[in-house]
Amino acid sequence: MHMKDTILPDIKVFVDCAAPEGIRRALELPWTRGITTNPSLVSQLGIANYTDYARQILEITQDSVPISFEVLSESPEEMEKQARAIHSWGHSIYVKIPVIDASGHSMAGLIHELSSQGIPLNVT
Repeated sequence: MHMKDTILPDIKVFVDCAAPEGIRRALELPWTRGITTNPSLVSQLGIANYTDYARQILEITQDSVPISFEVLSESPEEMEKQARAIHSWGHSIYVKIPVIDASGHSMAGLIHELSSQGIPLNVT
């Protein structure tokens, strides 16, 4: 049995972090099962280009754990476009989609559509 499987066998810990150094440290922890980011954490770092940022993080994670990148748009149509683009960035990516948009509208239809097409989602 691998050490990661014995420390917290029934719990999957996903570290919510955007800072590259924090992600590196999180990957060293035996219980880290994945990484999740969000636009507010990324913006606090002063990141201007989300795609370049994601590529940097994907170089750090090297497909070793699942990683979630959130769509930035509040428009369902743009969310769908962004979700497809984010999904194309790598094999270990989950696309974070909000349950409801900023106006309080359900994103259930979009979530169902993306999920039915095999795009791994992290619904938040």
